[in-house]
Amino acid sequence: MELLAIALTLVAVLAMTAETLYRKHLLVQGFTERELLVTKCGVAALWCVIWLALAGEWWNSLAPEKTDARMWWIALVATTLANIVIQFANMRATRLAEVSFVVPISALTPGLVVLSGFLIGEIPSMIGLLGIALIVLGTYAHAREGATLREYFTPLFFWLAFRKTDELPEKERDRFRALRWAYAGALCATVGLMGDGLVARHGDMILAVAIELSVLALVYALFLPRSGGSVFNLRRWGQSAILGCLFAVPFLALGLAFRLAPISYIGSLKRLAIVLTVLGGIWLLKEASGARRIFLALVIVSGAMLLVLDPTQAVVLDSLDAYIARLVY
Repeated sequence: MELLAIALTLVAVLAMTAETLYRKHLLVQGFTERELLVTKCGVAALWCVIWLALAGEWWNSLAPEKTDARMWWIALVATTLANIVIQFANMRATRLAEVSFVVPISALTPGLVVLSGFLIGEIPSMIGLLGIALIVLGTYAHAREGATLREYFTPLFFWLAFRKTDELPEKERDRFRALRWAYAGALCATVGLMGDGLVARHGDMILAVAIELSVLALVYALFLPRSGGSVFNLRRWGQSAILGCLFAVPFLALGLAFRLAPISYIGSLKRLAIVLTVLGGIWLLKEASGARRIFLALVIVSGAMLLVLDPTQAVVLDSLDAYIARLVY
């Protein structure tokens, strides 16, 4: 069963890579954040509904579930709220900077899950600590791209991403702003990852995703500003709809994978998309700093993969599950 989970995760990884690269391409072509977010979430929700109607019962029979409607709704609300921020943050970061620069920041998520184990007294193993170290050091060096050697020793550089940027050149200003959104996305993805795991444990994952994506499309349609004078264009809608089809694949695949293997395995394996996206950004989108970004992406992903061997993520999820159950019941 874990082999099936790995296969499904790899399919999700390929779709995630294609979606990120195509998203950047459309943004460069002049598509707005609003039209891409609304369309891709709406189309992906439609695909989930179609899949649920045609193959939902068979799909759910491939993996066990411990149905608990109350826990399912709590987890669904949490992951939906987190994803409102995650999807917008990823879109904004992609618009402001090259994908090969912002995507590696997402590897912070499994490390943040492991570090949260300290709150419940769960100390990571030496392998887990090594994984966290590789992620932190790789991300730190990656974010310092273009800096002098002396600047690498600037204390608390992370917080410099939140400094005022008005006096900086436009390209550097956009890069700092992209870092802010990438950090925000990684932080919220920590909640989203644990919420996804709990949803998959306690009910129908595809139904949950259909509801979640529908809410996201509605929120973005209502609260993101329209571009001035924009009118419906069938060709543009078709292009953004392709983005939605790619966006739906990971939800469909991971909805089952989360039941077949530990959440930590799936969450960490997803980080393979980072390396593929960096390679795609450099080779297909002609982004800069090729060798450096590839090397640091490999360092960061190596850290994420080491976290697969550390039990802390699974313990954190089990503890969260038990804690919510005590509050609810």
